[in-house]
Amino acid sequence: MMRNICLQFLTRDFAAFIKEKMKEILTKDDVPVSEAPPVDNQEKIINEEPFISESEGEQMKATTIFASESEDDNMHGGNDPDNLATSHTEVKSTLTKIGITPPQLVEGTILSSIEGKRDLELNNIALSSSQVTEICDVLSKGDNLQSVCLRNSGIDDEKFTAIANALKTTESKPLMLNFNLNKLRSGSADKLVEILSGKPSIQILLLHGNPLGDDGVKQLVNGILDIKQASNQNKMEEQEVDGAKTRETTKHHVLRELDLGDTEIGDVGMGHVAHLLENDSGLTTLNLNGNSKVSYTGWKRLSKALKRNKTLQSLTLDFNKIGDEGVAALVNSLKVNTNLQTLDLESTGISDEGGRLLIDLVKCNTTILDITVMPGNKISEKTQEEIRNYLGLNKAASSDKMVSTLK
Repeated sequence: MMRNICLQFLTRDFAAFIKEKMKEILTKDDVPVSEAPPVDNQEKIINEEPFISESEGEQMKATTIFASESEDDNMHGGNDPDNLATSHTEVKSTLTKIGITPPQLVEGTILSSIEGKRDLELNNIALSSSQVTEICDVLSKGDNLQSVCLRNSGIDDEKFTAIANALKTTESKPLMLNFNLNKLRSGSADKLVEILSGKPSIQILLLHGNPLGDDGVKQLVNGILDIKQASNQNKMEEQEVDGAKTRETTKHHVLRELDLGDTEIGDVGMGHVAHLLENDSGLTTLNLNGNSKVSYTGWKRLSKALKRNKTLQSLTLDFNKIGDEGVAALVNSLKVNTNLQTLDLESTGISDEGGRLLIDLVKCNTTILDITVMPGNKISEKTQEEIRNYLGLNKAASSDKMVSTLK
């Protein structure tokens, strides 16, 4: 439980750090370009035409090729793309300035960087087939891995098939899988479901920036719901022991966080996500940012699902085309939702009209403790201040309630 708490708090602090860095980018013309750190002597970086992910603005903690062994360096944070640029060149430049680099080829073995560690983490490496084989060997032989992070590694469906097979056979019980900023398409969705089915320990699945599309998300959602249904049916098993009935709790799926940001879904895909929420899959954190193909139809469908959902606490929707009309649909549903606490709406095309709707929401629903609307929206400072004031009252009431409960 303490590890999960640390994950949540460090992620929030890091998000604030990235937002601050983005503000600096918007106000300064010349920002030093960060360089990747040197690798071991046996490995050599080879220059090649860089691969730019579909999600190019996903936030990350540091520009590292090989991850640190420290606990702090293994906290995920792929929930805020901050994709402010529109052209390919601008996006690449912005990424470099905030520490996001295209994956680089590394010649030779990577075993020294992944063996004997509880958190297998490689960032920004364009993995070769032989290096994927090394990763699979480590996964297959390991028995205490807590997280697997292969972010921005150029992993396509073919390479992922091998990794998925290794994850299914490992004795480890990982809590988090981070495949952000790769090239997984719908062909990998069934492999993801198989991993989740075989590893009920997984609580966090991060797929930001993978072009899964509507079909891929459909397969993933249906798989998660099938797993949940089977888990519920088998959760409590009655057994006869010496003539007395006892109950045994079986292991069940506990996926809590899902990142589907910038996965190229449209209204159809958003409908599948809504179906997931309507069936209370158990998710507490969901990221859907950067899915610009979704129209008002998709946001209205999601809103209806939020009215019924009983578990979601944090929802990230920034960098989407939501607008005031979409916000109106969200507000209408969230007024009766008593679980959601955090809502991110940066750069979603909201004006003061939508801002005033959000004021009504936080006045009506005191469960909501945090709404992010800036930068990227045309909301006046006065409206922003009113939102902050009511959020402050909600937080104070929540704190008082917590203190009262502890007495």
